[in-house]
Amino acid sequence: LTELRGRLGLRRVEVRELSPSGLASPTATVELRAMLEGYAPGSDAVDTGCFTLQVDGGPVAYRVAPIQSGEVALGTLRVANRRWSPEAPALHTVTLTVLDKACSCAEDSIKSRFGLREVRAAGRAVLLDG
Repeated sequence: LTELRGRLGLRRVEVRELSPSGLASPTATVELRAMLEGYAPGSDAVDTGCFTLQVDGGPVAYRVAPIQSGEVALGTLRVANRRWSPEAPALHTVTLTVLDKACSCAEDSIKSRFGLREVRAAGRAVLLDG
């Protein structure tokens, strides 16, 4: 990714839980953002990008999203809210692909794993996922 020759590349993907629902809810809403390489505002680089994303091997979603300062907000998704522990981490996998300007060919792809956890205090104890 150090020399993209005009192509867009993915530097990283960020996942953030919106309105933590705790373990009582079977699903959680997460927001996805991507940081791009190879984008220079004011150059001939695109101002809108084409992306595909897939979570936990599910269906592939296509997104066309504006690029602002090398970042892209890809919207929100619902994911299963599974109990997490150090012995058995319940991790989700998101695969994000940036497509070329014609939205037909993959330029770069990144796979990232994430987990949802609840941490709270109860008296003097710190509880992890309940």
